[in-house]
Order: sequence, then structure tokens, then C-alpha cells
Amino acid sequence: TSGRAALFAVTLALMSAPLDRTLVIYTTSQFVIRTFCYWVGRNYTEGWPCKNADIIRVTVELIRSRHAGVVFCYTESPSTN
Repeated sequence: TSGRAALFAVTLALMSAPLDRTLVIYTTSQFVIRTFCYWVGRNYTEGWPCKNADIIRVTVELIRSRHAGVVFCYTESPSTN
């Protein structure tokens, strides 16, 4: 799905970014923002009952292993007129 692809894109960005520099991730996916900024704590506490838990868990571990922060920024999709 597109949501899974967006989550995987975040994972790849984290894997390729230097650990000691703040990483700013721009995304058009509100799902990605909500997953990592709002829902991750509850999903962790409840034992990862969510879809795509395999990718989310790996991504959370990548975020936790960093020496610098990760910032998620929502951006509008470009118009396709």
C-alpha cells in the first residue's frame, strides 16, 4: 500500500542519514506523521497491534539509536493540474 511504502521510505532515510545530525523528513503522508508522532507510544504499550508493525518497530529502533533528533514535517502534495 502507499502507507507501507511511505513508512519504508522513512526507514531508508534513517538508515542512510548520519547518526549525529538532525534528520528532517518531509512527507506528504499524514499517516507517517501520525504513526511516529502520535500513535507510536500507544502501539508500543499495547504490543504493536497495528498494521505495518514490522516496519514501524524497525524504524522506531533506528530513531532511538540516533545521537541527534528526527523531525517530521508535513508538506502538501504538489498540484497535478
